Amino acid sequence: MKRSSVLFLAAAILLAVIGPGSFYAYKMFREAGQKYETVRVAESRPEAGKLPHYLAEKMSLYGEQKTKIKRVDCAGDREALAALESGRADVALVESSSLVIKRASELKEGTGPVAFASLDRGTAYHLLAREDKPMADIRSLKGKTVIAGPQDSLETAFLENVIREAGISPYESVTIITNIPEEIRIGAFKAGTSHYLLVGEKDLAPALARGFFQAKTMKTEFPVFVCVSTREIMRDRPEALQRFTNALYMAQIWLKHHTPAETAGALGSIPGTGKDFFPELVARCYALGSIPETPLIREKDMETVIKILDRSREIPMPVSGSDLVTARFAENSVKTVRYIPEDRQKTFLQRLKFWD
Repeated sequence: MKRSSVLFLAAAILLAVIGPGSFYAYKMFREAGQKYETVRVAESRPEAGKLPHYLAEKMSLYGEQKTKIKRVDCAGDREALAALESGRADVALVESSSLVIKRASELKEGTGPVAFASLDRGTAYHLLAREDKPMADIRSLKGKTVIAGPQDSLETAFLENVIREAGISPYESVTIITNIPEEIRIGAFKAGTSHYLLVGEKDLAPALARGFFQAKTMKTEFPVFVCVSTREIMRDRPEALQRFTNALYMAQIWLKHHTPAETAGALGSIPGTGKDFFPELVARCYALGSIPETPLIREKDMETVIKILDRSREIPMPVSGSDLVTARFAENSVKTVRYIPEDRQKTFLQRLKFWD
């Protein structure tokens, strides 16, 4: 073998050995300069409407955005919003109605927490019966009794609004029971306390397994669960909130490009939902169109929530939807985050390019 050929072969072998090592050394150096941001997330009970958040955690999408999530457990949305304002949390995952009620009760414009991303594209509430008799018309509730959530909950306000739009009066033509604790509602219904029981998505399958029947499904046309932060955090830690929103959008894109079965398999389950019921829950979320395509939350969506709560007299006065929403983080995510299908992701040699 000629000396030139030997030298060329030796150089090729040396590059093959040194090249990957140089790449990983460069990658480690680059990532060392990118500090992780810790985002404290206040949340009460898990819900199906928060699937993008759970997926972003499960698949380390927050980690890809150099973000560490620290959960702040709360008894309810009020406590989650209080944790946000007291400085114990950076983000609160709450119902859109909880944000409206808080801001409306403060009677101050331009202050208080603001929603910056949506977690769902609407959710469904279900009326259950003890007999297998689907309800063709909501007006058939006239003269009947329904066990619902607390008086100021979104599920109850939404039911009241549906009843009003059907031309009958809640609490006059329809009796709505709002003072039964959540943990004993099913027992009370089984014992014959009312004609119908109102449940959310996560509780539907377990209730049906108890022998009840699905009489009517009512879907909201606005996001029920939103990500909320304060104006101070948005001013002082915009990069942290942007990374958080980017990861949410990445999860929403992943959900869009995968089947319900793949999503259920990736997540396994969420707390409070049995593994046996979880695939069915995820499938319903897809079928109902509850999976959002982006984290963008529109002012008119919040205006719808405000109108529902105002008609139910759960707020002292209407507030402006534009004062409760900021779109800048979600808009930036939509502009910058791109999805690469698994079968088109970069090969090892492509990843060696330092400028990529």
